[in-house]
Amino acid sequence: MRMIFARFWLAAATLIILFPGQAIPKVLAGADYTNHPGFPIYYDRWTEKASVSIADIQNDGDNELLLPTFDGYIFAWNSSGQVLPGFPLSNPGWRIRGRLALADLNHDGDMEIAAGLESASPGIGARIMIWEPDGQVYSGWPQDTACARFDQLCSVAGIILADLDKDSNLEVIAATTNSDLTTSDPSRYVPSVYVWRSNGALAPGIWPMEDEHNVAIIGQMAVGDLDGDEYPDIVTGRDYNHLFAFDRIGANLSGWPHYVWYPIDRNNWTDDQIEFPRSSPALADLNQDGHLEFIIAGHRRHATSATYFESELLVYTASATRFTGWETPASSSAFVSSNTTKMIEAPAVADLTGDGQPEIILATQDGYVRAYTAEKQLLWAYNYAQGQEVHASETVIGDVDGDGWNEVVFGTFSVRLVKTMQVGVYILDHNGIPKAGSPLLAAKSEGISNSPALGDLDGDGLIEIAAATYDGRVYVWDAPGYALPDRLPWPMPRHDLQRTGLYKDTEPNLSQSRKHFDPPAARLGDTVTSTIELVNTGATLKDELQITDVIPAGLSYVPGSLHVSTGQVNDSGAPILRWTGALSSVNRVTISYNVTVTQSNPRAITNTAVFDAGSAGQYNLSATIIVNGESTYMPVVRR
Repeated sequence: MRMIFARFWLAAATLIILFPGQAIPKVLAGADYTNHPGFPIYYDRWTEKASVSIADIQNDGDNELLLPTFDGYIFAWNSSGQVLPGFPLSNPGWRIRGRLALADLNHDGDMEIAAGLESASPGIGARIMIWEPDGQVYSGWPQDTACARFDQLCSVAGIILADLDKDSNLEVIAATTNSDLTTSDPSRYVPSVYVWRSNGALAPGIWPMEDEHNVAIIGQMAVGDLDGDEYPDIVTGRDYNHLFAFDRIGANLSGWPHYVWYPIDRNNWTDDQIEFPRSSPALADLNQDGHLEFIIAGHRRHATSATYFESELLVYTASATRFTGWETPASSSAFVSSNTTKMIEAPAVADLTGDGQPEIILATQDGYVRAYTAEKQLLWAYNYAQGQEVHASETVIGDVDGDGWNEVVFGTFSVRLVKTMQVGVYILDHNGIPKAGSPLLAAKSEGISNSPALGDLDGDGLIEIAAATYDGRVYVWDAPGYALPDRLPWPMPRHDLQRTGLYKDTEPNLSQSRKHFDPPAARLGDTVTSTIELVNTGATLKDELQITDVIPAGLSYVPGSLHVSTGQVNDSGAPILRWTGALSSVNRVTISYNVTVTQSNPRAITNTAVFDAGSAGQYNLSATIIVNGESTYMPVVRR
């Protein structure tokens, strides 16, 4: 008998072995969050809209801490705070405003490092740069982008690394702030969304893409299969009341782009408008039906004013209609201060209540962090500003204290970027209440506008909380929670190191898989279709999967009618039908075949297919058909 177990090391060099079904022990809450040895680090550089990243870039089993700086450097430290050989990387004459994206582009096990560079001189297009983990420039890079005007600074709003065409190779997706609002000439070419192969060649399609109104992308993008065709799509907002969704070649998805208004979308230019100047979308299957929703926060202004006064959280379906329960947005209160240029409003998604359903967590410029259910019920609101002129970073989510519940972690910073004692990292429990020891102060600094990151920096099996201040400090605090994937549902800005903004359950979720007959009732001699739909709304399932479907008496298989969207089928043993395949590169598989009714008497026939999902367990998918049913006509009663 083969035994499968998990093991990890705790800080006191204690090896814990977990056997199948054994629960991970809880850590007592209230533990101090102490500075990790070697930190904080003072590196004498300014950091703008960047975040620390915890990653094993060298594939040696040891995580590193990476951070870009405004003046174009990229630092990498080991878990003791020592700078790695070959770092910092420098880019003379260029700035880095955003965070890094990291992934293995060439399948050698190491992680490449991608960054967006902004020229210090106006009129020069932004640049995408990629390095090997040893600091050498990656083959095919850099790649330059356009800048439409000689008097503007063009920067990279965000980078995502994702496999758009499902060829097992990642594409490099970049959004830029390139714009030209001085003209309404539609022939003016102002591209701002680019997609390249990992070798630097433009990807197939109509890339780079532009906006018909030449408006910039200042926020971020997200990537996931929004329209259900099994290929990832790109979603984003721009610096006006317009949302976008592109397919892998750059074509607009059906119903997109879409104008956004308050309270409802009725294309009335006298209504309040919801614009997206610093918005970062998320994609998540909120109702776990196998289809993603497009989640984004925007800023509301009156039609006759350019001043934003509150935030609005919106959820859209793939067809650009507002999601059920979200017909009107969830509104914030009035903004703290008039600043709208530094804070990025980015929803995070995780299960806070422990019911298996995802919630939406968002920090907004009114000084609050709020948590909503998928149905738009407000779970709680925490006032992080407390009457001060402070804003918050994006939130990250994880069980940092090991109590079995996910916590919400975020930084705060001075709106006016002045040094203050009132900024740091907050840790809220799943009910929105600050945990003991929170906030972790970054006193006498401008604060932390760049989202913290959660991960196991030192390999002890426990979570570290890492964050960087504006003025050149990197903090790492030790936390008592276990650094396991299912305890870290949204551990960093944009969810993952590839910065996709795509939420998935931390475990595979096959609960939406089903079997059905069409039609559900038939008579002797009729032919009906039996369909099995395998749907995974959770984490990627890499096992080989199998289905065995035994057609019951009363139904007869129609030879040659067994078809599948992906995988291999075998009907040579009919009435036993078999399928073998995977849900690793797709989240939905459809299997169908025809049967003829051979039963002559009235009867309900139940057909059960056995679904062996490997490590995710075994499922019985059943459907019932009524054959030769008798019709009963009820009298019509008139009043």
